[in-house]
Amino acid sequence: MNEPNNDTENEVTSSHLTQAILQQIRPYLVPGKIQQAEQQIGSLVVQELYQEFHQGPLPPPRQLGQYDQVLPGAAERIMTMAENEQTHRHMNESRLIGGEIRLKFTGQIAAFAALILMILLVGFMVWSGNPIQAASLGAVMITGVVGLFLAPKFFQRPEPTPSKPVARAPKRGNRRR
Repeated sequence: MNEPNNDTENEVTSSHLTQAILQQIRPYLVPGKIQQAEQQIGSLVVQELYQEFHQGPLPPPRQLGQYDQVLPGAAERIMTMAENEQTHRHMNESRLIGGEIRLKFTGQIAAFAALILMILLVGFMVWSGNPIQAASLGAVMITGVVGLFLAPKFFQRPEPTPSKPVARAPKRGNRRR
């Protein structure tokens, strides 16, 4: 594969950049010094900054090829590593979700068992001749159960929604019709 000559490309880019700089500063130069400024700018070392941003688990294909040139088989190893990482991440997320579901289900079963025990206790208190205490315990129990169901709705913070810029019509002068 033939690679382009970077020196030639840099010279062409440098020449274009020099011309662009001259066009912008020409109005500010003293008329007799324009030619001298052109020579000085032309002889300056022009640096070009090149940045490339990439986001993701894998390098861009060009870099994968460069890895393979340095170490044959490196690109395949990088791909295998990324695939293994993804499998591991998915497995951990599945475990986490399954654990949360089991925890919620266990909590619901325990809450239901506690509610049944409280109802049995209230029934036993009524049967044993303590209806006032049974009524107060029943009222506290009902209040607690209702509070458990309503509390998350009152204390949960609403999720912020991203605000979108509002498109406004241009202002018009006061016109009378």
